[in-house]
Amino acid sequence: MKYLSDIGYSSKQISEFFNYNKIKTIRCNRNYTQKDIWLGINKYKKRLERYTKDNVKLISEKLEIYFEIKIK
Repeated sequence: MKYLSDIGYSSKQISEFFNYNKIKTIRCNRNYTQKDIWLGINKYKKRLERYTKDNVKLISEKLEIYFEIKIK
């Protein structure tokens, strides 16, 4: 799906390609629609962005303990 989108196919063209080659949806075993293709590509792009986005944060912590001793 992503490959076809990258080489210039529209969502409608991809759904027609899948339906012509009798490729059904995974869960419902039905024909692909333009919306199924668009949502699949959109979710996959977001997933790739999450996994490829390096986000390093430098966190430093400091622990200080104060004791108060009272002698009677």
